[in-house]
Amino acid sequence: MQHPINGKVRLAGPVKRNYCRFFAPSNPLGWADYHIVEERRGTLWVHCHGLKRRKGFELEFVGVPATLRLEAIRLMMGVIRMLRGDGRFAPDTDFGGRFSASRQSFSQVGTFRMSPRSDNDHEHTLRIVDYGEPMQSGFPARLFAAHLVARGQAQTDAKKAEKLFRRAIELFPGEVAQAADTADYDPADGDITGLQIKSNLGGYLGLALALRAQNRTPDACAATADAIARCADWARLYRDHFVQTDDRNDAYMQFWRGLDVLEVAAGRQPGMAASPVADLPGRKSGGFGERLRPVRWV
Repeated sequence: MQHPINGKVRLAGPVKRNYCRFFAPSNPLGWADYHIVEERRGTLWVHCHGLKRRKGFELEFVGVPATLRLEAIRLMMGVIRMLRGDGRFAPDTDFGGRFSASRQSFSQVGTFRMSPRSDNDHEHTLRIVDYGEPMQSGFPARLFAAHLVARGQAQTDAKKAEKLFRRAIELFPGEVAQAADTADYDPADGDITGLQIKSNLGGYLGLALALRAQNRTPDACAATADAIARCADWARLYRDHFVQTDDRNDAYMQFWRGLDVLEVAAGRQPGMAASPVADLPGRKSGGFGERLRPVRWV
């Protein structure tokens, strides 16, 4: 399938791309052309041309909401940049790392699947899907949510951060974590990778802190309660560390100091089924964290 560059096809960043191609060849932005094509349902197909000269395959996202076109390019560029020195891409492999922001409290994970496209212009393309999901799963909502959360964590403007966290929660509301999913969590270290994959914890906690920064304490407490409903065992560990390291005495800290985790979790049940990711091949029943099946970490 060929597609001209017209009103329905966007060519991402041509000026910067050409600059990198000639003056900064190590920057992956110059390695390929990045196309944004409108799909039949109003969503977007985001893909690249030229990457296979270096990595053996092109990359694509499908089903991308139109409002996330720029974030899709940022995320694809982050994946390419993260794996740029790691040899050729390969289908049916997992990847992981921190590639959306300089400061983020978790690693992101995803999977490459072979795209069914067979035309000359788009063969040898890998579809990026959520970790462990099949090619037919389409839009990687968890991966995009994690990307937006990471961008929110790096945002210094609380209102802009709030928008990113809310959008991440819309994409992936999260699922209820089990006790074993918190087994590897250390509040002093702060890495929430497993709980981000399972419950989108970073989205709820980030939203709470962004609302707190705007002095919207009731809303911040409500967002925190949503996090606790999904990750009660995390909350018990986090509470002790948080009240010891944050010496502020505002209403939000009073909420945490007087918190009954079980009461909050019972009163704010999200009503979600167990995660289908729990039974993925290669994953032990003890949860995510260090128990992810082998992933290409960078």
